[in-house]
This record gives sequence, structure tokens and C-alpha cells, in this order.
Amino acid sequence: MRSINLLPEVRVVKLEAARRRRLSTTITILVGLVMGGVIVGLLLIIGYYIGETKIRANTANTLQADVDKNKSLEENATTIQQHLASFQQLNGKRVSASLIFPQLLKTIPPDVTVTSFSLADANTATISGVAPSYKELGVLAEALQEYNVTFKPQPDLDRVPIFTNVTITQASKGTGPGNVASSIVNYQISFDVDSAILKADANIQ
Repeated sequence: MRSINLLPEVRVVKLEAARRRRLSTTITILVGLVMGGVIVGLLLIIGYYIGETKIRANTANTLQADVDKNKSLEENATTIQQHLASFQQLNGKRVSASLIFPQLLKTIPPDVTVTSFSLADANTATISGVAPSYKELGVLAEALQEYNVTFKPQPDLDRVPIFTNVTITQASKGTGPGNVASSIVNYQISFDVDSAILKADANIQ
């Protein structure tokens, strides 16, 4: 059998061109869909990584803030420890004033008044007050110097001075109306305290 083409040649060419156009359109659509899918996929991947980057940056900032906060706490804790260490060191060198007072009172003549007392870190004490005369002030200074040696030796202590380097740093006549006010002597005396003796026996009375 023979196939006879009854369509004109022009018609055949047009049909062939239309078929090619449909094929080209189909391929173009498929390529466009594939490219669109690829682009959408890339955008999704880029968006995911951008989101992850922001999340990790926020996490890093949070962790850094926690580190800075803990660093501040650690610095404060270190400062407190240093203060505690300094306090313990000073406290270990401190002479107990409650042990000094009973000994000091035994040296003060009846007519002499002590109005203030201070103790420096180097165990240097300072007392001030009023005395009825320069003579009585001298008696007080001598009593401090000789206490526990030739004056009122204490049975529970070694026979060594408790108060040394006794110095009258200030002495002046009182001011004011009347003979009594003008006859008294305002004084200030400084002396060193033997802290080893006082710390050796906390039961001294």
C-alpha cells in the first residue's frame, strides 16, 4: 500500500512548524519550572542560613552577656576575698582594747581624768584628758613607764614593761574663768603597747 499525502505542501510545513513551536514551548516551560524550582530552593536555603546566622549571633551575644555578668561577679568575689584577707590580717595584728583598759586604769592617779583613748594599727595608743597639775601629769607618765616592772607588778605577767616609749605630746594650762579652770592641765600622752603580753593571756583582769 502506498501513503498518499493529500495535504498541500504549505499546509504540511505549517503543521510541522506548529509542532516544533509546541515542543519548544513545552521545553521552555519545563526549563522555566526547573529554574524556578532551583531559584526557590536557593532562596529557601539562603533564608535558612540567614535565620541560623541570626539565631547563632543572638545566642553568642547572650552567652557573652552571661560571661560578662559572671566576670563582674567573679571580680566582686575576688575583691570581697581580698577585703576579707586584709581584715583577717589586720584582725590578727589587732591588740584587744578590752585587755588594755584594765591595765591602763591601774596606772591612772585618782586626780587625773582620761577623756579619750585611741589605738593605731602599729599598737601605738594615745590618751588625753585633764590633770590637776604638771606634777600629777608627770606621775601618770612615770606610772605608765614603770607599770608591771617597779610599779604594780602583775602576778600573771612576765616582769617586762607593758607600756613603752611614753611621751607627753601635749601639756597646757586650762583656760576659762575661775582659779580651777586656769589651774588644770590639758594633756595628751602617746605610748606603745606590748601586744604580745596582752594577747598571751586574755583572762587578765
